[in-house]
Amino acid sequence: MISRKYTITLSVILLTAAAAFVANASGITIFGGSIFRDVNDGLVLDMSLAQSNYTSGTKTFADASGLGNNGIALVAASFAADNYDQSNGATSFTANNYVNVSSLYNTSFPQTAGSIAIWVYGDFSAQDMKAIFDDYDDTRKHIFIRGRSANNGLQIVVQDPVGGYLASSYPILENNKWSFVVVTFNNTTDKLNVFINGVLYSSNTITDGTWVPNAQRTVFAGTGNRFTGLISKVRIYNRDLSLGEVQALYRPRALGGSSLQAGLVGYWPLDANNYNATTGRVSDKTPYENHCTNNGATLTADRTGQANGAMDFNGSTSYLNCGNNNSLKITGNQTYAFWIYPRSFGSRRNPIDKAYGGEGTITLETSGAFNYYWGTGGGNTTPYTSVNSGAGLITNQWTHVALVRDLTNNRIVWYFNGAPVSTSTPSYGAAVASTNNLSIGDGYTSPIDGLMSDVRIYNRALSEAEIQTLYSAYRPKIMADSLQQGLIIDMPLTTDWTKSETAGSQIMTDKTPYSRDGQNNSATISSEGASFSGSANWVSIPYGAGIDPSVTPISFSMWVKPNVLTDAMFFSASYSPRLYFGVQGGDWEMGIQNSAWGAGPTDATTNWTHVVVTMDGVYANMYINGVYNHQKAYTAYNFLADFNVGRTQAGTYYFNGSVSNLKIYNRALSAAEVTSLYEKGR
Repeated sequence: MISRKYTITLSVILLTAAAAFVANASGITIFGGSIFRDVNDGLVLDMSLAQSNYTSGTKTFADASGLGNNGIALVAASFAADNYDQSNGATSFTANNYVNVSSLYNTSFPQTAGSIAIWVYGDFSAQDMKAIFDDYDDTRKHIFIRGRSANNGLQIVVQDPVGGYLASSYPILENNKWSFVVVTFNNTTDKLNVFINGVLYSSNTITDGTWVPNAQRTVFAGTGNRFTGLISKVRIYNRDLSLGEVQALYRPRALGGSSLQAGLVGYWPLDANNYNATTGRVSDKTPYENHCTNNGATLTADRTGQANGAMDFNGSTSYLNCGNNNSLKITGNQTYAFWIYPRSFGSRRNPIDKAYGGEGTITLETSGAFNYYWGTGGGNTTPYTSVNSGAGLITNQWTHVALVRDLTNNRIVWYFNGAPVSTSTPSYGAAVASTNNLSIGDGYTSPIDGLMSDVRIYNRALSEAEIQTLYSAYRPKIMADSLQQGLIIDMPLTTDWTKSETAGSQIMTDKTPYSRDGQNNSATISSEGASFSGSANWVSIPYGAGIDPSVTPISFSMWVKPNVLTDAMFFSASYSPRLYFGVQGGDWEMGIQNSAWGAGPTDATTNWTHVVVTMDGVYANMYINGVYNHQKAYTAYNFLADFNVGRTQAGTYYFNGSVSNLKIYNRALSAAEVTSLYEKGR
């Protein structure tokens, strides 16, 4: 019998991650087209805890799912701003209130699979054992979510009267920040998955395969030891959401163009459409006409691979002089935002410079981190102060950077790729304007050695949601022909794409005109992909031997599903010197040239995962599910053999799992192209 899947989604928004989805009036869409099922499918509860969704006379919050699962507050609700800074968009819980959805108790709650999603805000160092969803009760089969001060975050548990904690997770949350938490369970796969801000935090096995939440209570903020903080939105599903669907829900709603135009006093795309090579003018697209004069910067491809979409600064003489119009003399709230691709950190360098003792200057330090300098000296003089970004950039990698000076709310915030990485308190009530010209790519230290694009300056403090929208919005559509450029092997590894029917020895079709067809060696081929048993089966591809990736950039893209997380390699061409990708110590890893694999930064799971490795001539960059993971440097060397899927080149280690949709390019894909490949799905 085929079991229905259920999903409980408790959405807690931590505005700290950034993904590639935007919301519009018709629902969740993805750049380049929709790839996920409707995120309203299976929705059994859709409840905003905003004042606009509350009837005070009956203390009722309405359910928008259409199923009438309304919630009743214990006492009159009070409200505060939500994760979008909307006034009265969230309910404030002060340990004297909760919201009860009695129609989703016991077996009325999804039983076979489900998802819980909630946006939550609080001081988790002071929330020890305080309930956010249901609560601890060792007499019932249920799931509960509560604060846990020991790990400054949450305790999420599948509880059973006999077995106790059948699965548990302890994610860390950032205090006094909105967090998006999603918990999914599936009793067919016996999995409890926890996502924080659109990222899979943990995948846990439910140790009793007969467990179902038949004594669940759907209560927000608990009935006993109650949560103190804010909750803005809760969704519950009768199926387990995919990672892509979780990320789609996490994305902040699209902000209208008028929002991101407000306060914009300088916008320089740094592309061919806004550069006159004859006059050297780099155009400002705002009405303030803060046009720059180019001094040696050249056009180059941007982060999406679009030709002439960015500018290259040589690290010694190139910069843009943008003048000193009154609109640039910003002494109050301020936002700087730009894309940057640094090639080196050997010297201190300025991507944006006005005055370090005045309106503000950004310095890229030799550590890869930034300092923001500003002050009341009225120029490059004292007094001034600095605010460090904490986090640092990665060389040869595009990053969206934003600095927000929010004097109204007494904070200065750094953002990388839409996520806040550092918050500080301002030292002054206002800056003092200078007579210095604004420079892009240079300043009081040294010119940038690298690429920049899409530079913006605002005379106001952008919100976190607006920063995330800027990060997500600067993604020109990756056209289909872009992902065909340089494609030299396109092998689905499925039954629909074989050239012989003899099981175990099929010819695996390469869809490109090069017809580099693979040879199956005892792997099981199905509509899902090639399945490997961990012993003596693989697919060989007649290409790869002799390639020097320092001369010939190359990219590998494939979907991988390990059956076990023991050490194994699912793709290889060379063992010493190395080219192999696999699972090592439970993490996604790669061996490159003389760099053996070690402990990668991301845990592997037994779910289908998109793995990409790009080799640009200097660095091998690994991406997991469309997101940059880590890199390894290499120099000149040759692959010793042709490519093998499912084992090492020498046949020493075999993979236990499945691989599908293998693509190989004779160029290094951009980060945006990697994300686009992931969003296309399997």
